Amino acid sequence: MAAGEILYLDEAAVRAAMPPVEERIELAERAMLALVDEAELPPKIGVHPRPAGSFAHAMPAYLRSPAADGSADLVGIKWGCRVARPPPPGPAARHATGIRTPPRPRPPPPARRG
Repeated sequence: MAAGEILYLDEAAVRAAMPPVEERIELAERAMLALVDEAELPPKIGVHPRPAGSFAHAMPAYLRSPAADGSADLVGIKWGCRVARPPPPGPAARHATGIRTPPRPRPPPPARRG
């Protein structure tokens, strides 16, 4: 994947990329234990557009690694939306996007002069 490209995974690709259930449970345990002193998980930021019952939430997170220089730290955000459908009753439209970024900024590319 070239720099600057966005990788989109559909449901099948996400399921195929998931680790086995046992590893997912271990990862969930690590995440819960990290909340004690190795992670920042602030309250989600939300807005509630129309129609009633709809929402959009931003959920940032940071996980410190044991690496002293922060090179293995993890930073990311999940953006989730639910749009309520007007009557007749039916399932709401939902989607979520996860973005993982490097916690240590990289130098910007050199400026071009024209």
